[in-house]
Amino acid sequence: MAQADLATRDLMLQSALQQVEQTRMEANRQVRYLTTSVEPVASEAPSFPRKFENTILAFLIFAGIYLMISLTASILREQVTS
Repeated sequence: MAQADLATRDLMLQSALQQVEQTRMEANRQVRYLTTSVEPVASEAPSFPRKFENTILAFLIFAGIYLMISLTASILREQVTS
């Protein structure tokens, strides 16, 4: 019984391998090749990363967060002491 099952599985394996090979050949036949019609021109000055602008933006964001937290803390302190 096990030998019959093994033979069946071997046939299924061979069939699957043959189907994979056929699919691979069909995919290779249908491959589309991309070509670059115009070569890209590199810019003279890089536009990214913008170190200074990002640093200033981060500073402003964190300063705003700090101000919101400090205002909230001072308001809560005033409410608790009253």
